[in-house]
Formats: sequence, structure tokens, C-alpha cells
Amino acid sequence: YSGDTDTDILMMDHKVLELGDKYVAILSSMYQEEATRAGTLGYHSSLQERDVQAQIGRKQTLLSLQNALNKINPETLSSYTKVDYYILKELVGEKLFAIENENELSKNPLWYLQAVDAIYDILLKNYTSEADRQRDALKRVQALPQILEQGKLNIDNPPDLFLRLAIEKAQLAYSSFNNVNFMLTKISYDKYNKEQAKKASTAAQAALKNYADFLKEIMLKKEYVDF
Repeated sequence: YSGDTDTDILMMDHKVLELGDKYVAILSSMYQEEATRAGTLGYHSSLQERDVQAQIGRKQTLLSLQNALNKINPETLSSYTKVDYYILKELVGEKLFAIENENELSKNPLWYLQAVDAIYDILLKNYTSEADRQRDALKRVQALPQILEQGKLNIDNPPDLFLRLAIEKAQLAYSSFNNVNFMLTKISYDKYNKEQAKKASTAAQAALKNYADFLKEIMLKKEYVDF
């Protein structure tokens, strides 16, 4: 398309909108955890799959979307759709970069503590129903011990700065996790759900303490070696 006519511009604008819808569909189907944090309806919060096959599938799908975007000449777009185009291209590029570098991210102790941020993100979404918040937040709280255990297996000689920041964040999360228990219990609608919330919160809080202690041991070993 030359972009010289209003019809050409409308057609190319529509193509960008279609690709934007495709990106949202990719998030919803392949990045369930992120979709839940963003407030996308219909998807429960779950552990992000980190196996090789899942990553290959994400990468191929994102590369297909990136190729489609590259075929569009931004000069054929209206001014407001051009902004959407560049934002969408940046988001896709960011996702591909994350896939390529996830092995390094998995060694960073701070990466696993993002799960705590996700819990607060969900609980503080006042524009969603209490039932949705209770369901999704509880899933994240129940998943937290498994995420932190995964971190303990993957962390490999992190930089001192990341390690110190992670220790502080884990200790803060541990000491303030009663707030999560309070918020989660408050929106739990019956005795069974309240008991589930309390049990999950207690296990998550213990996992945070264990994770902080694990990171302290790494720090002590590093300091001993440096000495």
C-alpha cells in the first residue's frame, strides 16, 4: 500500500489493530500469570511454565507476530495508530529479549520475589470482584513456596547487589505477610475459604523466611571467600 489515500490508511490501521489483538491473545494463552496481574478476565493466576518446549512455542509465536509487524511501513499509518504500532513492536521485542535471556534471569534471586508483587497486585485491584481477587490471590499465595524452592535450585553466584537487595526484600515480605493474610481472609466468603487462606499464607510466610535464610548463607559464603 502507498498510504496515499484514506482507504489505504484505514486498511493499514486495521491491520495494526488486528496484530494488537493477537498480542493480547498471546498474553492470555501463553502468559497467564501476566494476564491475571493485568486484570485480563477469564484467566486464573498460575505458575509460569519455564520448560524448553513452552519457551520454543512462545518464541515461534512472537517471531511470527514480529515478522508481521516488520512488513508494515509505519509511514502508511495514521498518526495515532503509528504510536500504537511502535508500542506494540517494543512489547513484542521485549518479550523475545526476555526469552533469550531467561536463563540469566533465573539466576537472579530478585526474579522469584516478583511473585510477592503479583499477590499484592491482585489483592489491590478494587475494580475486580472480591471472588476473583480471592481466587487469583490464593492461587499465587499457594504457588509461592514452589516458586521460591525453584529459585533455590536455580540461583547461581548472583552479584552482591542483587543478593543484598533480595535478602532485604525477602525479609520485608516475610515480616509484612500478615497483611496478605488479613486482606485474603477478609475477602474469603466462607469458613472453608478462610481456612485455606490462612493455611496458604502461613506456608508462604515460612517459605519466605526459609528463602531469606538461604540467601544469607550464600552471602556468608561469598564474604568468607572474599576474605
